Formats: sequence, C-alpha cells, structure tokens
Amino acid sequence: MQTFWKPVATFAGFFFLLVGNDGSAQTKTAAELFTALKPGQWVKIEGAAQKDFTVIAKEVKLLTGDFQDDDFEIEAPVRAIMDKAKRQFQLLTIPITMEADAKYESDDGTFTSFEQLRPGMFVEIEGAYLKDGSFLADEVQPETMDPEDAGNVVLVGKAEKVDGAKRTITMMGVTFQIGEKTKVKSVIK
Repeated sequence: MQTFWKPVATFAGFFFLLVGNDGSAQTKTAAELFTALKPGQWVKIEGAAQKDFTVIAKEVKLLTGDFQDDDFEIEAPVRAIMDKAKRQFQLLTIPITMEADAKYESDDGTFTSFEQLRPGMFVEIEGAYLKDGSFLADEVQPETMDPEDAGNVVLVGKAEKVDGAKRTITMMGVTFQIGEKTKVKSVIK
C-alpha cells in the first residue's frame, strides 16, 4: 500500500487531518468526515467545556478495534458530589455511580476512596455508559492538568448523534461543536 503526505486541507473554515493505517496524514473534507462518522461508532473527543456544558471540540479521533460496553471513559472536573452513601457524583451533566468494588487509583497510591473526591478535582473514570444516561464507573483516578489544558474534557465512547449540517457530534448526552480549528484523526479511509 502506497501512502502520501498531503498538506492539511480546510473546508468551509474547518481543519481536518485524517491519519492512515501507516500513520501518514491524509486530508478529507468536512462532508467526508461527517459521512464517515456514524452513530454507534467509537470516538474520542477532546475539547473545551462551555458554561452550558456543550464542548468546543479541539480534536476528534475516530477509533477502531474491539470495544466492550465498559470501555467508556471521561476525563473532566468533578462538578458535584451527589450522594456519598450511594457513591454518586457528576461530571459535566452526567451522573456517575461508582461500582461497589470500583478501583480508586493514583500514581502515588494516596487516592483510595470515594470520600477523597472533591468538586473541581480533575479525574479520569472508566466504565459503562447506561441507556438511562448515567455512567457506572469501575475505576476513578485523579489527573494532573497542564495549565494550557485547563477547561478541557475528554470523552471516549460511542457517537449517539452526528449532525453534519450543524457540525455537531453527541456522545454520552454531551454535544460537541466541530469548529474551524478542530483536528480530526482516523485510520478509517
């Protein structure tokens, strides 16, 4: 298979970079991006959360592989502790419940329980996004955020809605706006 490096393309002010299976960059139009992305497809989106909890996407990566129903991930600040007894808290607008045998992990081993979660703490959770719009987490880990990434969130999961006309992708009930500086990566041709 022969691949070529091409200059990054823009279409209607949108920036798209698609990565081939050999790691090379390929350019696509916005129409091709929204044609390739389908509801139910796994995607990783990073962006800046807004006051209304929509997210201005900085990077979108279309994922391939053998994903399980508990492979969803969210990296975001804790918005609120909802119920300590039930181990429930909120990230963005998503209610999170920790499994009874959930793992509490940190690089230094000091994060060991739900009681250590605090509003504003930036965390990464892994688990299952449920049909009722809630998230059942089996792992939580505090993350250190670089100052230039303040306000950013990352979600990994299945695209629920894809709207090429509005340039939006909805995942886990969160709407991501695809803007002119959004970078899009994919191994999908």
